[in-house]
Amino acid sequence: MNNTEFKPPYFEAKNKLPEPVAEYVAWLDVMGIQSSMMRSLHTAANFIFKLHVAALEQKKPKMRLYPIMDGVYVTTPDKEEMRSFLSEVFHRLATCFNEENENKHRFLAKASVAFGLVIHGHNVNSFASGVLKENEEYKNSILLGMPVVLANQGEKFAPPFGIILHYSALDMATRDEKKWSHTWWPWFEFGNDAIAQKLKKEIESYFRWCEERAGVINYDPARIKHHRAQLIQYLVDA
Repeated sequence: MNNTEFKPPYFEAKNKLPEPVAEYVAWLDVMGIQSSMMRSLHTAANFIFKLHVAALEQKKPKMRLYPIMDGVYVTTPDKEEMRSFLSEVFHRLATCFNEENENKHRFLAKASVAFGLVIHGHNVNSFASGVLKENEEYKNSILLGMPVVLANQGEKFAPPFGIILHYSALDMATRDEKKWSHTWWPWFEFGNDAIAQKLKKEIESYFRWCEERAGVINYDPARIKHHRAQLIQYLVDA
């Protein structure tokens, strides 16, 4: 094919993009999925799809989900929806962890939350591109906005089985009793959460198993130590 036959892809943003809307954005994903996938495709599939099943089953009315392989972006303008969703999903994933007898079939997850202006692909005018007009499902799977970046970047600082809040999502100025004022937001009730309390016990067995097989499972011993310390701190009041 002659290079002169190529045309630039057409997209006209002017007057075709909707006004951005302010929403909470969470990035929720499975930890260490690359290593898991290199060892066993079936095991990795179990981890990934269990997370997506939990997300789909706990989805709230105003929410939109954007799945990306081992994780999912979650958006909603409603803070209480996001809080409820994350608490329910993590309770379910923790139950999955607690009830699994073999450590090799256990997996860790974590999440990060940010707040800001986003544009949903489903709101983008289809006439911005003929190709997108013919591929609505593809267009609808696109999410744009600063909180998408912030949630993705913040996830690496979250403890295993924990949720970290970017400062954009914090409620330091409000008197709301349910405000988000902790950088590490607990999905469990302090001192009265049987699932979180059992998780606190079960993680010791899991991290010992990881330490004994650090090279085999490609899990840096220093990272194992760091993650164990983070999770112990995160669950200290469970």
